[in-house]
Amino acid sequence: MSPVEELLDWVVTTIFDIGVTLEAATDLPPDAAGMRITEALRRLDDVVQQVRHHMFAKRVQEAQPSFARRSPLDSHQRLAQAKDRVDVLQERVAQTARAMQSAAADTAALLRQQEGLASPPARIDYPAEIKRWQAFADQAEQIAKHWEQRP
Repeated sequence: MSPVEELLDWVVTTIFDIGVTLEAATDLPPDAAGMRITEALRRLDDVVQQVRHHMFAKRVQEAQPSFARRSPLDSHQRLAQAKDRVDVLQERVAQTARAMQSAAADTAALLRQQEGLASPPARIDYPAEIKRWQAFADQAEQIAKHWEQRP
């Protein structure tokens, strides 16, 4: 099996397992469901990270030919390659910031849902936690916008 096929198999299996976990969480008490949902989110983050790692590694590998095939580069070619690497890095940072924004916004939304299900007295200060996660989402959005700007 090729590395891409192995990754795809792992992604599909993991997402299926996450779906089963989330479906089972719907029948659990709020505290237990929250723990299952948190674990499912962590596993989804792992999937996203692995796919992005694979794609980023592939781009870097394609951008850098093997030593045996390299020909001497003039200064214009070296400058173009450096600019390509900077562009890839800039795109990766922006994508990561967008992923962080999405995860933080999703966490705030889940906390809002959990707040409605929690019975008093809650062990978590939901309004404060929701506010923190929303602020984090807003900060990540600003970071993403900054890195998405092309000079």
